[in-house]
Amino acid sequence: EAPRGAAPAWPVAPSAGLAAAAIALPSRPKVVAAPGEACMATDVGAALRRRSVWAPGSMVEVYSSSLGRWCIGFVAHINKDQLLTVRFYDHRGPDGPLLAKNLARSDLQIAVFGSNLMELPPGFRQVPSQSRPGDVTYLDTASGMKFQGLELAWRHQLEKMLDPSVDPRR
Repeated sequence: EAPRGAAPAWPVAPSAGLAAAAIALPSRPKVVAAPGEACMATDVGAALRRRSVWAPGSMVEVYSSSLGRWCIGFVAHINKDQLLTVRFYDHRGPDGPLLAKNLARSDLQIAVFGSNLMELPPGFRQVPSQSRPGDVTYLDTASGMKFQGLELAWRHQLEKMLDPSVDPRR
């Protein structure tokens, strides 16, 4: 047991993955958390099934220890050993570089898109949908393009960062 006032020790290394951490994780999910306290489905099997369908291009969230926060990213590559290369947005500026991290599919530092973050990409505004009353769309103020979902808005933002000449209308 931790001394009074000290943070409890994490009994399983975050890189050990979901299966190893299932016993150690709190039973109630938290809204926003660091990897050791990551938002988890109460059914570990369901969480592993969602992770099993990640492929290159899948939008995810990744915890950056150096930035001390969750970031939006995408799976760039999966090697034969199921090690994922994730490229993610550096929140220090709208033109910041995309960082990269290699993680096991089960690593607690990678999460399903929407698990920990709901922020807009830089230069985007949430606006009422004109075609779906009561719904919202996400407006890229630079291009004037609207996107139905936050995941699509982030995908557009990251694609622009990778190649500014990309025009999603083509």
